[in-house]
Amino acid sequence: MTELRSQKRPVAKSIADLLAGSWRSPPPPLPAASPELQEALTLVARTKAGALTWWRLRDTSFALLPEVEALHDAYRYAALQAQFHEVRVSSVFRALRAVSIEPILIKGWDVARLYPQSGLRLYEDIDLIVRPEHQPLAETALRSNGMSDAVVDFDHAEISVFDSGDWDGLYERSRVVALAGVDIRVLSPEDHLRALCIHGLKHCFSNPLWLCDVAVSVEATGAAFDWERCFGKRHPQDQWIGCALALARDLLGCELPAQPAQRVDPLPRWLVPIVLDTWIRWAMVGPDKRWAVREILDNPVNALAVVARRWPNQLVVRLKRRAPLADGPPWLQRLHEFGYLFEGKRLVEALLRKSPERSTP
Repeated sequence: MTELRSQKRPVAKSIADLLAGSWRSPPPPLPAASPELQEALTLVARTKAGALTWWRLRDTSFALLPEVEALHDAYRYAALQAQFHEVRVSSVFRALRAVSIEPILIKGWDVARLYPQSGLRLYEDIDLIVRPEHQPLAETALRSNGMSDAVVDFDHAEISVFDSGDWDGLYERSRVVALAGVDIRVLSPEDHLRALCIHGLKHCFSNPLWLCDVAVSVEATGAAFDWERCFGKRHPQDQWIGCALALARDLLGCELPAQPAQRVDPLPRWLVPIVLDTWIRWAMVGPDKRWAVREILDNPVNALAVVARRWPNQLVVRLKRRAPLADGPPWLQRLHEFGYLFEGKRLVEALLRKSPERSTP
């Protein structure tokens, strides 16, 4: 599977070419047609970026290709879902304020409203921040209003684990925007972009739309945007932010303002391949379905392949160890990977982690 993903990197790069500047009006010219581009059209339909891809292609000759009809369906679905989610976001805020809890919305609708249409940014659950001591009451209030735990996600490691978890600062800098007559509290633009960058890296930007979120947020910044606040003073988080911005620039053509561009270092050589391989893996095999231990017991001959699918890449290891994303000798990278994987707790997690379900691309 690893070798297959490496062979598919040109297709993943074509997915990036399809999405590059897709949030702009008008978008940049499309790349020339190629076999990789046609396969990319099929694979991007399996990601959450299908609606945005159709938006870019809708007025071009590509819109006549049969593969694009699935993208048009994704757009129709996302447009309907956007209306449904906006009503649900308003209901959640009303329910929590009724018990004197003031939540902050992150990602989802807050970033969707930066796109030409909110329906171009598909999202499923509602991501909220509440003070940790308020979370049990918030969950109870939502359940009493008929909202299951699947509707709202309160756990955001990009803030509480991989960053400072400075709840007081986040609330102090937050702001209120209107949605259907309801005041919705959102993060400051600086805190939100920071969270989007760390969240995307945490997941190896497995959803191409998450890298688009970074790009559209960067290009929505104005003269008042505080880049020093966005990068922050914590290390290595400031370097992580630079890497996420550089990924958006190098893969999606994001136009970085002068100030952040000066702070962005060259990307480590391994980072773009990891992101491209992750796109292919998720587009081809989807979310995790099978238990690793069960898969090994069912077919011991495939034990090495099972381990390979769970092998921690450099991005995962460096984030978990709170290390900068940098190049290094290959032997040292392998040593870091072994050291991370064979920590007692990590080994158990690797064996119990579900693996991708096989499917035909």
